[in-house]
Amino acid sequence: MMLNSIIDFIKRHSTTLAILFFALLFLGFEKETIETYVIIIGFCSIAILMSGVAVYSFTKHKFIKEENRIIIGLIFIGICIVVGNALEIYISRFAGV
Repeated sequence: MMLNSIIDFIKRHSTTLAILFFALLFLGFEKETIETYVIIIGFCSIAILMSGVAVYSFTKHKFIKEENRIIIGLIFIGICIVVGNALEIYISRFAGV
């Protein structure tokens, strides 16, 4: 059962995985590069989690009377910008620049 879901995941995302593999190949498998990718993935996961919580609380408490999908998209974009700025500060602080 678990093996089938892993195979399905690889089939669905094979192009993305191939692009990621070649990007890592060209950038090199250095420790700093992989750590940077892990940090970026971590910050993006935080952004998705935060936007999920924001959308849940926004739709649960009915801040507006009519349903407006644009506002939900703007919540996601706003959180991505905030997390992106935090990531930029984090990487520039520890990059030695």
